[in-house]
Amino acid sequence: MKIFLSQRGLKILKISFILIFSLTLISAAALASSTPLALAAEENPIPLNFKPQLTIPNSDFNGEQVTVGSYNSETGIMTSDLLAKYIKAFYNYGVGVAGILAAIVLMAGGVLWLTSAGNDSKVAQAKELIAGSITGIVILFCSWIILNTINPELVKLRPIQTQVIKKVNIICCEFTDSQGQAKAEMLDKVVCLTRPKAVVKESFYSMGGYEAYTLDVAAQKCIEPGCCIRKDNNNGIWMCYDTISSQCPNTASDEFINTRCNKTKYADSCPANLCALAETEDGDACWKGGLGWCYNKICWMAKGAEGEPCGNRGGSLCTKPNNNERCGKNAAGQELFRDQSGGRGCGPDLWCCNTID
Repeated sequence: MKIFLSQRGLKILKISFILIFSLTLISAAALASSTPLALAAEENPIPLNFKPQLTIPNSDFNGEQVTVGSYNSETGIMTSDLLAKYIKAFYNYGVGVAGILAAIVLMAGGVLWLTSAGNDSKVAQAKELIAGSITGIVILFCSWIILNTINPELVKLRPIQTQVIKKVNIICCEFTDSQGQAKAEMLDKVVCLTRPKAVVKESFYSMGGYEAYTLDVAAQKCIEPGCCIRKDNNNGIWMCYDTISSQCPNTASDEFINTRCNKTKYADSCPANLCALAETEDGDACWKGGLGWCYNKICWMAKGAEGEPCGNRGGSLCTKPNNNERCGKNAAGQELFRDQSGGRGCGPDLWCCNTID
């Protein structure tokens, strides 16, 4: 039997072997992951899984669910060793393919030598194939030693840890400041719990649904928003608006209910409340007659007291000017500027101020 291997075929075979060998050499770092990776100790791990569409034979990626990593809900850190598992799977698969190719090249060299019939060029070619095959196998299975000798960090695949950005949960927070004064602010729930004597006012149940508390800056309290039902002398409803109790007249004919107007028993009888509309912005009128102004989707009547919303820009508050006839600075040390853009005005000796000039 005579086997003829052209120079072009020999080059193609060599290039294929070199390419596969290179890929497996690069992936050799996964040998370190043959020992289970030590994931960070977690009190509340939440497993994250996925199902790969492309499988790798004899590996974790065989079409079943694969664990991506785990998420610690307390620290907000996600830990994953998925990349190390993938590299290990590619390496093991590549070693098998490279071993088969090396065996084919080795056998081809042996057959070529046996059929050379003393031809020196064929014998030399056969020796080259056999030597290259054996050398490749030795380097392949010594790849971990090679990489570890170059740099030990190349064979250390540590789990990837990522800090997941948590959703900010803004709530109304009542607490005591360093001077022992009662304070109330809209804060992230986590931040609120760090304040002295903190009380979280997150939501309350009313009329079959949950409502969020509203900050009353002037009173430094978290209050329940509700619906002010205004009635005429014949007990007919002529106005309804979402607001707080202090913004609802305390008369015998009027009624304040701790829930939004669209959830009260008068919902079908109430005229349209503009503050409840999605397109309504701070400073818009509650009613076409201009009897009130919308801020944070609730209606504020008459001129504002100190600390109450005002103006036509989000975040403007009624503030006492300083001796220099300026708005001064807020509690955070930010410079305040007068808001004269319209909307709700402030009471006597108060200016409507905002951090935006």
